[in-house]
Amino acid sequence: MPVIRYNALAMTDEPTNAKPAPRQIEAAGASFPCFDPGAGPPVLFLHGALGDWRTFAPHCLRLAPRYRAVSYTQRHFGAGPWPADSPPFGVATHADDLIAVIEALALGPVHLVAWSYGAHAALCAALARPGLFRSLFLHEPGFPSYVEDAAALAAIGRDAEAMFGPVFATMQESGAVAAATRLIDGSAQRPGYCGNLAPVRRCIVTENAHTMPLLLAQAPPPPVSRADLATLRLPVCVARGADTRPLFTLVAAAAAASIPDARLLEIPSSGHLWPEEEPDAFCDLVQDWLGDPDGTAL
Repeated sequence: MPVIRYNALAMTDEPTNAKPAPRQIEAAGASFPCFDPGAGPPVLFLHGALGDWRTFAPHCLRLAPRYRAVSYTQRHFGAGPWPADSPPFGVATHADDLIAVIEALALGPVHLVAWSYGAHAALCAALARPGLFRSLFLHEPGFPSYVEDAAALAAIGRDAEAMFGPVFATMQESGAVAAATRLIDGSAQRPGYCGNLAPVRRCIVTENAHTMPLLLAQAPPPPVSRADLATLRLPVCVARGADTRPLFTLVAAAAAASIPDARLLEIPSSGHLWPEEEPDAFCDLVQDWLGDPDGTAL
C-alpha cells in the first residue's frame, strides 16, 4: 500500500474564542460529560488513555464553524463519579458506550476521529454497528490483534515491552501519577516530556492518572482480526507519525492494509502525541479528510 506523506495547509476559518464547557449526556446507564459546539455534519472525537473531553476541546472549537464537533469523556476517565455498577474498564465497554452516546445524541451516521486506545474501541463499534458511522479517521491505533506478519509482531512485542515495562514498574514503586508520567514520556519517546507539558495538558494527565491501575489491569480487548477489518465498507483513513514508535507505526500500517480502500497517511516530523502537540495542523488534516473521504466532497 502506498503511503501518502501529508503536509498540513492552514485552514481559513479562525477558531471561536468561546470557553469550553461540557454538558451531561445520559447513555448506557451513566452520565457522560460532552462538549459539542458548532452545527453541520457531525464529527465525534474519541480520546485515548489519560484523556477526557478536554483532550479534543480545542479541535472541536476549531472545526465548529463548519461541523457539529463533539468530544466526550469515556467511562472511568475524567473526574467522575461513575456508577458503582459500571461495566469494567476496557475496549469492549468503551465501544458499547460509543454506540450509546452516538444514539443518545442522535448523531449517526457520524464522522469519527479516534486516537490511540480510542481507535480500537472505534473499530469495534464500527464493526458492530456500521450504520452509525459515515467515516473513520484513526490516528495511531495501538492494539495489534489484526497484525499477522511474524516479524512485525515480534517488533511490536519488543517495543511494547520497552515502553510498558517501565510503566508497570513505576506503578508498583511510585504510584499512578508517576506511572502516568512515565506512559506519556514513553509515548513521546522523550524522558521528561510530561513534566514540560503546558499546564492544561499536564492537568488532564494528572487528573486521569487514577485510570492507570484500570488501564494496566484491563482484560484483553476484543480480538479484532484482519478478516474482521476486511468487512468494513466505509471510508477509513489511518494516520501515523513518521517519528513514532514501532508499536504504533506497525499497527497503523496493518490496520490500513486490512481495510478495503483505506488510506494510510504519514505525517513528517511527528510522533504519537502530535494531535495534542499541534491541534491546528491535526485539524487541517482531519478537515481535508472530511472534505473528501471517498473521493466526493461532503
